[in-house]
This record gives sequence, structure tokens and C-alpha cells, in this order.
Amino acid sequence: GADVAHKQQSVNHLLYLVTSHYPSLDYSLL
Repeated sequence: GADVAHKQQSVNHLLYLVTSHYPSLDYSLL
């Protein structure tokens, strides 16, 4: 439950950081 949700939140945060730093990459591949 909570641990999985926390990991998902971390993944979303990392994706946000990456997409904000590299907005020109093709993220449709992810």
C-alpha cells in the first residue's frame, strides 16, 4: 500500500525533474 504509493510518487517526481530539464526529448518512448 503506502510503500508502493511512495515509490510511484518518487518515480513521478523523477520524471518531472527529467522532463523539466530536458523538454526536447521524445518522452513518448517511455
